[in-house]
Amino acid sequence: MKLKKSSSLMKFIIIIVVCVFSLFPTSLLDMINNYIFQANSPNESYKVKVYKLNPFTIYSLYKVIEGEGYYFVVYDKCGREIYKPNFSFGMDEAVVYGGFKFYSENELMFPTNDGVDSLLLSDSRLCN
Repeated sequence: MKLKKSSSLMKFIIIIVVCVFSLFPTSLLDMINNYIFQANSPNESYKVKVYKLNPFTIYSLYKVIEGEGYYFVVYDKCGREIYKPNFSFGMDEAVVYGGFKFYSENELMFPTNDGVDSLLLSDSRLCN
């Protein structure tokens, strides 16, 4: 009877662990070790940093296998994160090195696997 309870508890724990790691967003990165490069806006108000994903979840492993193992984050001049794409977004290596370009001081053109997209940045908070 005691063995059956511990076996049920172990199965429950394994199911919880598998669910958590399969749904864990790929946007949680080891941002120190996986930093690839950075692009700055003309007035240095914004910067885009590109990172390589660590395949530590099932979904991120899938993205890396599919060749979409790169990710970007936009920061303001104070270093605050102001934009990060959806966790399902991923780019391949050729797209990443295709370039990020600031069209104006607050419009970012960024490559996607389907072409080019743009983002209007408007975070004018002062640094503390």
